Amino acid sequence: MKTGTILRRITAFVIALALSITITDTVSFAKTKGKPTLSDTKLTVWTNEDLDLSLENASSKVTWKSSNSNLARIDKTFGTYHQNVSLKTGNKSGTCTIKAKIKNKTYSCKVTIKKGNIVKKYSGKKSKTVLEKVTQTKQSLVIRYKMCAAAHKKCKCPPAAYGHAICLEKYSDGKWREVPMSANVMFTCEMCIIPPKTSISKAIHLEKYYDISKLTKGSYRLYVNVYYPDAKNSYVTFKLR
Repeated sequence: MKTGTILRRITAFVIALALSITITDTVSFAKTKGKPTLSDTKLTVWTNEDLDLSLENASSKVTWKSSNSNLARIDKTFGTYHQNVSLKTGNKSGTCTIKAKIKNKTYSCKVTIKKGNIVKKYSGKKSKTVLEKVTQTKQSLVIRYKMCAAAHKKCKCPPAAYGHAICLEKYSDGKWREVPMSANVMFTCEMCIIPPKTSISKAIHLEKYYDISKLTKGSYRLYVNVYYPDAKNSYVTFKLR
């Protein structure tokens, strides 16, 4: 047999073998592809936060539904089969169920919404930060305050915004003195916009940053890193007894 013929037969055999392996791998992959699975079956989030869910391994269109749109509403869906969903929470806390339906099968995720930021309309003429509530126990010290942004119609400066940095001070010997944090904390530089004519109520858990067992009675003020175009008011003052 000629050498060229042998080489052609060997080449044909190698190609056939490669195709066989490819087909085998493809069939194997198709057989091992997982069933649709929800990315989470239980979630805990805060009011006025966004969250995402996805139905993995979806192979046809997915329909999403919330059992209570006042707690968590469907904002938008995306992906080839709408297998991903973006959800938004409002001011109300509670529990609801997010369902994903594909063909005749339904998958559920229980979502618990806890009280976090509360966003409302503000009709005042001046921007300000006000103390709303101080909740103190042996294990926690929670300061809830409200940031109120006025209209700013004639102002061309940046809008009202707030960040995550805080600083606690105690009034002692006629001066405000900084209270040292119990651990080194790195705050992000991100600023969140407060729309005009809007108030945002926010809670700070001081036990995350300070040894609250060492906070003796007296007057304190908390710097909350909020910026207003028309006012300077970044502190809330309170007393511990």
